[in-house]
Order: sequence, then C-alpha cells, then structure tokens
Amino acid sequence: MPARLALRGITKRFPGVLANDNVSFEVKPGEIHALLGENGAGKSTLVKMIYGIMQPDAGEIYWNGERVTVPNPKFARKLGIGMVFQHFSLFEALTVFENIALGVREAKYAQFDMEKVLERLLAKGSIVVKKAYCDWERYKEFKADMHAASFELIEIPHVRQSGKNSADIRMVVDALDLCYTKSHVDTFVIVSGDSDFSPLVSKLRENDKTVIGVGVKNSSSDLLVNNCDEFIYYDDLVRQDEQKRRAAKKRKEAAPAGQDKKQEAFDLMLGTLEALLAERSADEKIWGSMVKQALKRRNPGFNETYYGFRTFSELLEEAGEKGLIRLEPDEKSGGYIVRPA
Repeated sequence: MPARLALRGITKRFPGVLANDNVSFEVKPGEIHALLGENGAGKSTLVKMIYGIMQPDAGEIYWNGERVTVPNPKFARKLGIGMVFQHFSLFEALTVFENIALGVREAKYAQFDMEKVLERLLAKGSIVVKKAYCDWERYKEFKADMHAASFELIEIPHVRQSGKNSADIRMVVDALDLCYTKSHVDTFVIVSGDSDFSPLVSKLRENDKTVIGVGVKNSSSDLLVNNCDEFIYYDDLVRQDEQKRRAAKKRKEAAPAGQDKKQEAFDLMLGTLEALLAERSADEKIWGSMVKQALKRRNPGFNETYYGFRTFSELLEEAGEKGLIRLEPDEKSGGYIVRPA
C-alpha cells in the first residue's frame, strides 16, 4: 500500500536561513505523526509547503503514490489535505473594518464606498445580514455611509493587546452562528484582505458554504484570496464604476432633449446587465426577468412606470431599438433573452 503522503528531499531556503534541509518522511493511511523541534526548527515551514502556502526550493511531494505540485491551499483541500493554523498574526489592534479602511487609504482612494461592493454582490442574490466590526470612534467618517447601507455597526473599543483580536473573534463567532443556525444562508462575504480569516473561510467551506472575499489588491493576502471561492478586488470595482460613469455621460449627452428620465432607466438597466454578465459565463443566457429581479435588489424602489414605460419589456424593447442591447425572443417564456450590444 503506498503512503498517503510522502516527502522526498524537501529543501527550503530564506535569505540567510536554511529552514528545511533535504527532509524526507512518509505517512501511511491510519497513521498519526508528530513533528517535534524547537522554535525556528522549520516545522511550520514544512507544513505550509505541504498545504501549498509556500513552495519548496527542491524535493518532491507524493500523494497516494503520485507526484504532485501543491500550488495553493485550494488545491491542497481538493486532494484532502487540511491545515489547522497555529495562531493569528494581525497588525496590532486593527479590527476587521480598520484593515480594509487602511488598505483603501494606502491605495490613495478618496474613500471606501460600500455601495460599490453591495451593488456587485446584489447581482448574485439577496443580502440578509450585514455587520461591520470596528472602533467606530476612530473611524467616524465612515459611519454615515455604513448606516445608510443598513449595516449593523459592532463597536469594538481600541485596546492595545497581544494575541487574538477581539473584533476578529466576534466576527468568527457571529459567522459560525449563522452557519450552524441559518441553513438558508448559503454564501458568506468577508470584506477584508487579512490572511487570519483563512481558518474561518476553510470552516465555512467545510460546511458547504460559498465564501466570497473583498479587499484592496495591494493589501490582500494571497493565502486568503486562494482560500475563497471568489475574491473581488475593490480596485476593479472602482475602475469599472469610472468606466460606467463615462459611458453613462456619453449616452446622456447623445440622448434627445427631455429624455433624461428614460436615459436614467436605461443606465440602471445597463449597469445591472453588466453586473450579471460579470457573474456568468459568456454563453449563459440572461432573461429580461433576471435583469429586473437583480435591478430591484440593487434599487428596491425601482418602478419602470416612473420612467415612462408601461412594462419592463417595453423598456428593454426601446433600449434595443436605440442599439443599447440586443434582444432575442424566447418562445418558451414569452419574454426576451438580453445580450450586450
């Protein structure tokens, strides 16, 4: 019977340090092994290479007798390799919201616009719980926008301390409580780029939950990004929003006088269609009813009659006549399949 896991000549070097030198061992099915050594002996480095967090400089890894390369934790999990992390390593006293706020400031964005994030997520489905954890006295400039977005603001006072951060613990407890008590909640979104949430991501996925991460590109850990089912970069949302604004401005300038309301409806519809297209493969069909449902999630007060259309189909038909979209009649449903122009 081949070994479940076998390492052959694993070597890992860091500048000035030889962490692992020609390490070889194997674990057979049913066996339990312990790695013993003093601090700095290279135990964690070795395990991280097995789990795909790091790559060896030399040597080979075998799984069930076959040589494998483990490029990331997601691949490791597919093989059946898991890892329980030893400890958290957050920047001292930075809460969940503070981590993303710090990343936004370092990236030189004017502010963190939660609406951009919510609009993207609402294209996927309804949001039933929204919580943000922070010492809000230190980040007062964000409170109004977060209240407007209907977030429950969890106050975590700033305290200098070592060890686990109380905000992170509170968020983990709340997330797992939802996971185990609200079976209808099938997707979790973590707005943070911090690798310390990787164990939480793994636990949620073990319970058949989809996990989406959101963070700023330069301050998001590769470990967290690779652990999530999907990771949305805030930088991309900002760039896409600018592109949509420019396109909407051009359409407004080209629209006939007195058509401002209709043009606003077209912009809302096109923005929603673009969000749906971003979530689906190129050959996947998008029906007009799907566009309206997503638009209503993003803008609950939307009503096509306010903009001068008797029905949403009429809005789509006029947008098609203007060359903003392409419509294909769907015989089964009696509606339209909507495609970009």
